Amino acid sequence: MQAVFTFAAIYMSLRYNYPSDYPAYQGAFYQYSNPGYVYDPDTDHMEYGWFLLNRLFAPLGYYVFVAFCSCIFAYGLYVITEAIVPKVYLPLVVLGLFVMGSFEILMSAQRQLLVTGIFLIAYRWLIYQRINGLKSLFKIRTLLYFAIIFMCLFFHKSALFLMFIPFLYVLPSKSPAVMLGLAVAAVFLLLYGNLYLVDFFEQLQEESGEYSYMVFTGEYSGTVSFLQASMWIFQFICVSHVYLKYSYDNNEKAIMLISMLSILIIISGYSLGQIARLTHFIYMFSFMVFAIIAQKLKGRSFQKTYILVNWAWVIWNAMKVFSIPRGTLYEYKLLLFNL
Repeated sequence: MQAVFTFAAIYMSLRYNYPSDYPAYQGAFYQYSNPGYVYDPDTDHMEYGWFLLNRLFAPLGYYVFVAFCSCIFAYGLYVITEAIVPKVYLPLVVLGLFVMGSFEILMSAQRQLLVTGIFLIAYRWLIYQRINGLKSLFKIRTLLYFAIIFMCLFFHKSALFLMFIPFLYVLPSKSPAVMLGLAVAAVFLLLYGNLYLVDFFEQLQEESGEYSYMVFTGEYSGTVSFLQASMWIFQFICVSHVYLKYSYDNNEKAIMLISMLSILIIISGYSLGQIARLTHFIYMFSFMVFAIIAQKLKGRSFQKTYILVNWAWVIWNAMKVFSIPRGTLYEYKLLLFNL
């Protein structure tokens, strides 16, 4: 598995002008690297911490900076996958991690890529297998996790969302109340999100002046196809069934809850556009949960059906990756051939 994630790190580090936001981040890097440039919070939509990080890497160049962010993310993905996924399910989970849209989007959203990598490393070494009740939230490791995520706010303000992850560990197991809360949230997002949340986010955006480049729409945003949404609903049903009916440890419970939260945010892409980008921080849990569900399902026929359906879904997404039009920003380009 180390070889797979090492290849992923190299693949991400040696990309050139790919994906679509690459030129924008490259332009910002050269702008921020200019010693005479003064950061202006009123006109720079990137956070001050990102500005400072660009300044720090100015002597090394943009390509080294891309490699740094890519390696942090690849290492974070490696340590969390190694900890959670048994070897027998690694091919399915790892392929899913790399061919789904969130992986490409994170490469494009470079600030979110770095924050996600830092989050995964912090989660693995500070949270995973270390929270067993409310008192655990006040232990040194958990407080250090909060401090690290707070630092990430200076790279991407939406990292605030990750502050809530440890609290999922203290929610009860097999709780109908938890599922009811998720169900109500799902219905609200699907049926009423475009009526209420769009206006709220537009007003917040106008008052704060933050993320003015984002567009919130009450119409279908195009981020989730009908087939994708159907598969995510299937996953949500399977995970909720295991959550309510089977035995599991506290870490497995948290991963199931994170995955269901991720699915709800993904489905919200039908009406809330870029709000669905929050799921990219935690999208990997929606695939790592495959292993938990496959192990817990009773009856070989149910287990085999679940695994086959997910293999078909992941392969279908892999085929889409290899049908990218040539000569576009969505086509991978190797740095070594474009210097």
